[in-house]
Amino acid sequence: MGIQERDDMRRGRNKGGGHWKSGGHTWRPVVILLAVLGLALFVSQLRNSGSRSAATSPIDVNHASRNDLLQLSFLSEKVVDAIITSRPYASVDDVIRAYGVGPKTLERLRPYITVSPGSNTALERPSPP
Repeated sequence: MGIQERDDMRRGRNKGGGHWKSGGHTWRPVVILLAVLGLALFVSQLRNSGSRSAATSPIDVNHASRNDLLQLSFLSEKVVDAIITSRPYASVDDVIRAYGVGPKTLERLRPYITVSPGSNTALERPSPP
């Protein structure tokens, strides 16, 4: 090591390598920060993927349009069509009659759907005399 190199090291004039601020390595903290933010955004999207996007109140399955039911992102178009075809429903539990709606799907649907009172008149039986 020469005298000039030794003096440069003492004065902090390192010629690359070593410290992260020298030699053009100031981009590393920025890249790490962007990676962490990107990961946080990805995780938040995964958590929200099963939630409804537009409607805030429960959807009445006996009167909802196809587009209203398609707001439930976890329902396929075929299941939505089956729900519409199997109308009317007497209760939320009755939605299980629709092709493609099993116990797990019904439990996932339950917070987002409702059956309005009086909409099940076609399913009511007359009371015995």
